[in-house]
Amino acid sequence: LGQPGRVIMGGVSYRWIKE
Repeated sequence: LGQPGRVIMGGVSYRWIKE
């Protein structure tokens, strides 16, 4: 299980899951 986080790239924010 990973922790949900948000990363801002190119001015666009998207949700990613860290494994």
